[in-house]
Amino acid sequence: MNKEYTISTITNNAVYTNICSFFSACNHTPIYTANNITVYRDETLSFYIIVYAVSDNYVYFSFSREWDSNNPWYAQHESLRADKLGTDSYIVYVLPCREGTLVCNHTESTFMFSMIEDTTIARRTYFTFFGRLNNIYSEFTDHYLIGGTWCRIVDSNGNFSETSYEPYLYDDFGAIVRDTNNNPIYDCGHTLYMALYVNVDNSPAESRGHVVWATDHRFTSLTLVTSFSNDSNTNSLPVYTAMLSKFYLQPSYNYTQLNGITLCLPIICYVSRDPQILDKYSVVGSTNVLTFVDMYNIHSGKMTDSDFPVKKQDYQCFSIYTRRNHMYGDSTSPVKNTDIFRGFAGVAFKQEIEEESE
Repeated sequence: MNKEYTISTITNNAVYTNICSFFSACNHTPIYTANNITVYRDETLSFYIIVYAVSDNYVYFSFSREWDSNNPWYAQHESLRADKLGTDSYIVYVLPCREGTLVCNHTESTFMFSMIEDTTIARRTYFTFFGRLNNIYSEFTDHYLIGGTWCRIVDSNGNFSETSYEPYLYDDFGAIVRDTNNNPIYDCGHTLYMALYVNVDNSPAESRGHVVWATDHRFTSLTLVTSFSNDSNTNSLPVYTAMLSKFYLQPSYNYTQLNGITLCLPIICYVSRDPQILDKYSVVGSTNVLTFVDMYNIHSGKMTDSDFPVKKQDYQCFSIYTRRNHMYGDSTSPVKNTDIFRGFAGVAFKQEIEEESE
């Protein structure tokens, strides 16, 4: 299912209301609604999706295996914790409210909510997605992939830091809190924060703080590498960023440039294995609903047919922040070129196949 909503008033209620309306259209009935908090349970995923709207013009998403209204919305059972940043901190995904178009997608137990500022030439785009990976190997149980262009850290009292709130990837591949007020040009949304809920190597052990999450920014103790990860930090694992341009004004290394076809490639997830000191990874699974796409000749929100010349499957493509999502830093820049995506990386969402009428 695909729906688009025009947002003409920049308020969180405008986005929050339409997101809840989309869940209803997908036959998801809320199990809890109070104080701008709405909780849905996806029966296929066996997971709770928590949507929260606060008066700062942002909509927040949290995810958990259980829901208890006596606990804070962000601190539910097995919610994503920021262990590296404090034992009582949590990670939530953020969708800012902007003037433009809210695009909602759902298919095969996978959701994606995208905010496109289509009133500007840059068409700045923010999104959050979540869904299940294909179960490739029986040794891994639970495959819940979560991602988005913006995260915030919440402390045990439910407070967001006023100035330092964004986990960010630096040269040491560690997640730290960055003060965006000091570097306003380097706004959030230029990268992709992904997390995977997976049981692997008895990861919920007490020695690991009962961690069941693997993340690409090391919020937790298990390291996640995906097709979107930076190729300089992935132990030479196969990732798609090697296809993207490396320098300003250099076009993408378009892997289909000779035939002019834009392919949507599945997101593959690798997780570190014990003993972690060996820095070895195993493939956990992949998804062909959420895919990698090169946005070199595509603007955010556009549909593309990935199966040309045979008409089969459409994908809606979304830029990571802007179509050219490379920040052209120099030697004095606080953000180095290796910290972020190079070129035109984007995420495409597979659309439902419409049955042709006879």
